[in-house]
Amino acid sequence: MPPAARKSTLTRQSSSLMTRLGGAVVSGALASYLGYTAWHSGGFWTGVVAVAAALLALVLGFASTLRQASCPACGYQNDELANGLMRPCRNPTCQRYLEGDTESLWLVADDRLANAPTFAVVLPDRFGWPEGCCVCGTAATRVLPVTLHVKDTAKNVATTVAGAALGRIVVKTGGGTMVTVNVPHCATHLDGAALDNPSLGGLRILFRSHRYQQQFRTHNNAPAEGFMWEHGAAPARS
Repeated sequence: MPPAARKSTLTRQSSSLMTRLGGAVVSGALASYLGYTAWHSGGFWTGVVAVAAALLALVLGFASTLRQASCPACGYQNDELANGLMRPCRNPTCQRYLEGDTESLWLVADDRLANAPTFAVVLPDRFGWPEGCCVCGTAATRVLPVTLHVKDTAKNVATTVAGAALGRIVVKTGGGTMVTVNVPHCATHLDGAALDNPSLGGLRILFRSHRYQQQFRTHNNAPAEGFMWEHGAAPARS
């Protein structure tokens, strides 16, 4: 259990709750009326709108059950997290990673080591590496490549073309681009990082080590930019 000073208690926000419930009721009533009209008139588009309104009612009804708690680091309100999930704070200027249970949210420990690359940082055009292995922090004795296939789209042009000599190896393929980054590891570890290209934002590098992710951010003045992404937490391992 995390220290009490690093926890915050989940509560339902009454104004938000009433707004969502009200929206769900109105959307549900509209869906019922339009569905009844479509059934008797055979109107295709009326039926489509009825289905959309029904789906909106379900979404708003589900959202009304969510609870929130303040980030222990910055005080920004965050939605509850299911057991086993970690997510950056939704405050873009904070982005400390949070985890939670049915009652609380708390900060992920600095020494947390996930079972797979989880903790994200935007990969700058120019970047350097903090000292040590990206998993355990001991002396790095080798660099290991992590590679991602990036499809050619307008969004990805700058991501893949920028700086082949700035830390990335960029190789064009028939269906896109292969981006490779050589990441420092010790003689023991070999799976400390991965690349990710989300639908929003730039190319990111993910680390197993929360501490190394924070060091990389500081070393390169890079944002985590992961506040809209959730990653399953995994048991720590050596």
